[in-house]
Amino acid sequence: MTPAPTSDGELDPRFHATIRTEQALLGELLHRAIDARTDPAPGGPHHRAATRSGPAHRNAVAALSHWGLRASDFLRPYHQQVYAAMQRLTKASTSIRPHTVRAELANDPDIPTHLALDGVRLLNLMAAATAQTDLTSLTALVLDCSTRRRVTLWGLRLAEAARSLPDDLFTRPGPPPHADTVPLLVGDIHVIRHDLHRWRHRWTRLPIQVRHHLDTTPPPRTDSARTIDAASTALDTRHRHDTVDLLRHEVDVVAGIATHTRHLEEIRRWLRPEHFTTRHGRTLFELLLERTDRGQGIDPLTLAWMAQRHGLEAVAAQRTLLDALHDGQPWVHDTASRLHAHAVREAAIDTARRIATLAAGPEGPQRLLTGIDHLLIQLLRTAEAGHDSAQRRPAEAARQPSRRSRLRTAPPNTPSRSDHGPTVAGRPQPMP
Repeated sequence: MTPAPTSDGELDPRFHATIRTEQALLGELLHRAIDARTDPAPGGPHHRAATRSGPAHRNAVAALSHWGLRASDFLRPYHQQVYAAMQRLTKASTSIRPHTVRAELANDPDIPTHLALDGVRLLNLMAAATAQTDLTSLTALVLDCSTRRRVTLWGLRLAEAARSLPDDLFTRPGPPPHADTVPLLVGDIHVIRHDLHRWRHRWTRLPIQVRHHLDTTPPPRTDSARTIDAASTALDTRHRHDTVDLLRHEVDVVAGIATHTRHLEEIRRWLRPEHFTTRHGRTLFELLLERTDRGQGIDPLTLAWMAQRHGLEAVAAQRTLLDALHDGQPWVHDTASRLHAHAVREAAIDTARRIATLAAGPEGPQRLLTGIDHLLIQLLRTAEAGHDSAQRRPAEAARQPSRRSRLRTAPPNTPSRSDHGPTVAGRPQPMP
């Protein structure tokens, strides 16, 4: 009968590299504690203790704790419990021997009795350590694997936050997504960056030889494959809108801005050409900005003519722009906010995928964390630009009086709009 996989991934071959490293590290700590109690006679079985590198035998666990190695850095729950038991014994000034560790595990109510009293597991830990075991390199490898697992968790959390933005951004009724989901995504990014800064601070406490080993030794290939596989599986549900529908919505945004040019100066503060997914929508928006920067007038008819000159009539962009001339876009801010939210969602998913790729790459933890921080800063700027604008627009609308209130508070002798005749060049002319 084939044994079922355990909860700590014992039978999963993708975890063997990390598990073997953790076993060797814990076994080396047990050997050093025993060797510290034994005189290393020349040629004796404990003579190898005199040639081992790393912290002193008696203070090995305390030194690793001072370096910042935590029980949560181990992958297997059993390894976490053994290291935590060693830390408690060191804090209580009790000698670390296999029988004392076994007794400490038995006193832990969270550990099943059959695991706590299993002396074969402790023997396997000691058998994994050899005479050539380097405690510094083992500690560096455990920290490296722990960091990459944490980085993968950040990528998965960012992908989940991106999926909180609805897929039907352009057809969903109600207020634009900035009112609810985009602020949640911004908050998740800040939480990830806060956790990232805590992990970067850990490296400042590591000895120079450990940091050098982390920067020069690539991670185990099996762990890299496991990391990228887990991240790719979780991110494969990425949803893309149909190209034609997305183009139609993007052209609607540009047409609405061209119809109501008074909104352009405020919208261009947070809506940029790179937020457009399709090439045609991005080109139209760039043409609109270019003509506005030159001080030239813009309207849907002129924009449609410019789109035809740039070969965009193949996707019916000209018809969409001409339709906007009659329909108008009274909710320009709402449509542009939805477009920006879609761009933020796509950027967040792309950032999560790049984080998963970096976690499986050869970069050391220090460079890895720095690169991820730069990616999160770029994503944060993209998300917060539209979020701040969405919060600012309701406040400005509340301060600006409506047309009805302006007419109600006008002086008695001020003629109403009905007292004026036809308009010339957009200005009402007095009745004869």
